Amino acid sequence: MDGIVTEFVFEKPVRNLTSGFVGTIGCWTAGISVGVVAVAFALAGSMTIKLIGLVLLLVAGALCGLARTAPAIWKLRLTAACLSLGLMLLLAEIVLRCVTDFPVNTASNMIPHPQLGYVLDPRLDDVDANGFRNADVLQQADIVAIGDSQTQGFNAAAEGSWPQLLA
Repeated sequence: MDGIVTEFVFEKPVRNLTSGFVGTIGCWTAGISVGVVAVAFALAGSMTIKLIGLVLLLVAGALCGLARTAPAIWKLRLTAACLSLGLMLLLAEIVLRCVTDFPVNTASNMIPHPQLGYVLDPRLDDVDANGFRNADVLQQADIVAIGDSQTQGFNAAAEGSWPQLLA
């Protein structure tokens, strides 16, 4: 039986080839996904948001670099960690959207106002007919609090906002 191959031996186990392929694809996918998010953060928002975008861009570069150079088992473990983190964040987002009482996005809780731009929708709890966070429409106010979402007490009960505590 000279010249007939009866057995072929891989120098690397098939398991390492498979885990290396899956790990490489996972690392590249995670790196590109984080890179896209990083660019979105870098293009929008304040300086803090832009710095977060820069850090995410560095993480994306590290993930893509590891996809090229790391051993197969590291790539597979990193892919599993990124997948677990992504699923955890998705689950947390779903749970928070289901249990949050006050609407989170401004499109659902604000209505246009001719002089003020936007006010809170009077159909919401703890919002008066004029779109302010008062139990009833006030005829006269001794103190008026002007501010942002911290003043409004965004995602907090009206009794917990600092203007109500001040009154």
